[in-house]
Amino acid sequence: MAVPVYVAEEIAVGRCVFQNFVHEEFEEEGVPDEILEEVAEEILEENELQNDHSSAAHHYVDENFAHALHHVGGESPFVIQSSRIIGATIREIANEFAQSRERQRIKEEADKVNLSTINYQGFYTILEEVFRQGVNKYNVVALFYFCADVLIKCVKSQLKDIGIKLFKWAIQYIVNRVCAWVARHGGWEKAIKHTFNNNGQYIVIGAAVGICAVGCFILYKWNS
Repeated sequence: MAVPVYVAEEIAVGRCVFQNFVHEEFEEEGVPDEILEEVAEEILEENELQNDHSSAAHHYVDENFAHALHHVGGESPFVIQSSRIIGATIREIANEFAQSRERQRIKEEADKVNLSTINYQGFYTILEEVFRQGVNKYNVVALFYFCADVLIKCVKSQLKDIGIKLFKWAIQYIVNRVCAWVARHGGWEKAIKHTFNNNGQYIVIGAAVGICAVGCFILYKWNS
């Protein structure tokens, strides 16, 4: 089996697309996004994403990926341009999904998360449930929505410190789990953009989300 080639800039694209998606959701809800700005600055200064050595995340991080993480830096012209293209494609599918009943169910599951007791392992378990049936481009969107909903809940509950912590963990998960999947499928454009433009019918099979793996199973279908 061929070993995936992980490109640092592709990892940066994934991180940027997720951060922009969450920012847009904050704007939509009319809540301040200081926690997003603080975390972004800390990540650039400390590059702390590469320091995830938890047993849960380690399962998905091989030596090649760790090497690519070490070289993730600021936003190059490639990262900025690619993030705009991929972000627009993800937003297109997200806007369709936003009109569905399942979108409301994700909000309800996010509201069940106990912010006062959540730890990294618990949060990781919740996010893993989104990919219980395997990673695909559709439940990536479900994951983005769920994370954004939890972070918005933190701000509305005036739990800024917890929000900062959860946002770091979410980015860490996106980088280690989603970006690794993208790399194995030829990069963001192949893994996300081209498949969204296919004709025909597709089904979004997502995510059991909720603390201690209690949540809803998303089945979403429409004609493209």
